[in-house]
Amino acid sequence: MFFLMALFQSCISAGGIENQYVTVSTDFVNEEMIYQVNSKSISYPDILNHLHKLYASYGEYPSVLVLIHQKTPMNIVSNLKGLIGKLGYKEIRYFYYGRGSDMMGEFEFKTAIPFSRDPSGVFNNL
Repeated sequence: MFFLMALFQSCISAGGIENQYVTVSTDFVNEEMIYQVNSKSISYPDILNHLHKLYASYGEYPSVLVLIHQKTPMNIVSNLKGLIGKLGYKEIRYFYYGRGSDMMGEFEFKTAIPFSRDPSGVFNNL
């Protein structure tokens, strides 16, 4: 995680655009999930306030990089997505990562469809 954060921060700093990005991440320390905003540990209740202050301080719509640890439950990811979207952030990219890997994968949210275990019901709703 720290390798990915350092790599991302060095890339955007080299391009002179570091003030246009916000990084939100989840990680696990001693089996406890933690949140970070721009590498600063933040408690979940304070994320909304912290992201709002950042949003107001940028003056434009900053892009958001969301790094999600592979052990993070999907309901937490969904809550973060809703929270970030409500604040007005527009360009948001989500990536998942795991410990022990230098790679991360991007994922996108699609429109919700009714739950079904029947493949025809799922594929007919796409």
